[in-house]
Amino acid sequence: MNKTLLLASAATLIAFNANAADIKPYVGADIGYSHAELYEPWNIFDDNFVIGSFNVGTKISDYFGLETSVQTSAKTESYGIDLSYNSYGIDAFGYLPVNNNVELFASAGVGFYEFEAEGYGYSLSEEETALRVGLGAQYNINDNWGIRGMLKHAFVDSYSVDNITELSAGVRYSF
Repeated sequence: MNKTLLLASAATLIAFNANAADIKPYVGADIGYSHAELYEPWNIFDDNFVIGSFNVGTKISDYFGLETSVQTSAKTESYGIDLSYNSYGIDAFGYLPVNNNVELFASAGVGFYEFEAEGYGYSLSEEETALRVGLGAQYNINDNWGIRGMLKHAFVDSYSVDNITELSAGVRYSF
């Protein structure tokens, strides 16, 4: 329910603002790598994950924007048990245009993280809301297409996961 509400809110925000002169809605997809600080009982797993995400956002001005994201990780395996995680979140972005094509940005937001381990009839899951911050750069190829790289850190601080650091790269299509 929370995921549906989050995505519906983002779609409404983008649709509502799409006709404004400075507003630029966009969609994007990223692939990357994450490193999680894992505690008992998940410290038996490799703490590095391949991640993929889908993003929907809007630049409200040249200097500010909002973005929602849905992310999933590949599974890591130990002793026949698989561990993976998903996250859903919303972030505010501050942009610093360097020139017509390059912009630097910082982000801050909140994410909902779900971790799940399964195998041999064993199942353990954990959910946690986390604050997160990020830094990155985007190269705008033209008015519609851009390439983005980002480093993000999530302060999960749950029973089994302390934090997650992510490095990703992807494309954006602006409407």
